[in-house]
Amino acid sequence: MKTKLEPHPTIEVANRILEVFPDIPMSVLYNKEEDEYFFVNHDSEIYYSDPFLEVVMKIRTEYLWVNCILNYSFITSDVAEDFHPNETVIKTYNL
Repeated sequence: MKTKLEPHPTIEVANRILEVFPDIPMSVLYNKEEDEYFFVNHDSEIYYSDPFLEVVMKIRTEYLWVNCILNYSFITSDVAEDFHPNETVIKTYNL
């Protein structure tokens, strides 16, 4: 019997965001030292909108937290500019 492989949480989170915001400019940064993922929203107008914040809260409560995934954050590109050299872009979504 074959086991179905689950997608990496990063792919799952990205897909959930893209379902609601298919044209959102975003990227994912990964901090290797801390094992942290940062979803960077490059549109601050969308980031601070109620619909986006609702999607983020839904992702956190219905997917991340129930699966004990606590190393994902959602930030704006302004915050991402302050990252240190050990953080690298692992995937960029520009649809």
